[in-house]
Amino acid sequence: MRDFLKLGDRGSPLFGRARLEISLRKFSRTQSLDFLRSGFREAGLVVDGGELAEAVEKLDGIVGWLTLYGYYRVLYGFSHREALERVESDAVELVVGELEKLVKHSPRRYVAILWAVSLGLDKWSTIKHYVEGIVGYVPDSKFSKLLRNLVRYGFLEKTGGWNIG
Repeated sequence: MRDFLKLGDRGSPLFGRARLEISLRKFSRTQSLDFLRSGFREAGLVVDGGELAEAVEKLDGIVGWLTLYGYYRVLYGFSHREALERVESDAVELVVGELEKLVKHSPRRYVAILWAVSLGLDKWSTIKHYVEGIVGYVPDSKFSKLLRNLVRYGFLEKTGGWNIG
């Protein structure tokens, strides 16, 4: 978000402004359901429990997507299906755009890393070994930077074992 808002850029309208940053991790299933129920209750909208469960399952506790789902239901009057489809469409468009911007400097390396992780590889060394089998040698420092970028932008989540410096 800091990069997106350009908080460190003197040319940014937000540079040097006082701000309060709130970091949110993904909600658990229970938190997600409570969040949606509370929001719909405040809006005076009765929503089927099965619809809430499906929304929570599909949106995976990501607060922004849960909020957008509620927004489409309440303010636009979308049905459950319409709201979910719209959120999924918005999410795909946003993620693809952000990923394209990130990977433009090393597309083969980034794609190889994402492919390795999608195959279940979860250790720095095994991911690096896989990537080098596809794209050739990658210096440790460069590989660590690529992983850190993917984590920083939310495409990967560091879950313990990585030694990505």
